[in-house]
Amino acid sequence: MIRVSVIYPNGEGAFFDMDYYMDRHIPILAAKLGDTCKKIEIEGMAQIEGQPPPELLSITYLTFETVEAYHAAYDPLAEAAAANRPLFTNVTPVLEIDDID
Repeated sequence: MIRVSVIYPNGEGAFFDMDYYMDRHIPILAAKLGDTCKKIEIEGMAQIEGQPPPELLSITYLTFETVEAYHAAYDPLAEAAAANRPLFTNVTPVLEIDDID
């Protein structure tokens, strides 16, 4: 199994609309990925009063059987997903692929 981490870093002027992301973006992505994507987990980072802003805005974890399965499912959607990004963030995510066997 592999896990694709989609990491949204924080920075000056960065925004992230978690409601849109959870209610619109992720359900559409999940439906298009279908059963190839085994699990989707999302972490939203909170601002704690009196503490510096979090370094990250959000991390989404997508689990697939193999890297090839990920590319076969996601690559055809990549352009549409990127076009939708300005509706929930102005941050370009960092992707990391890890073997989680």
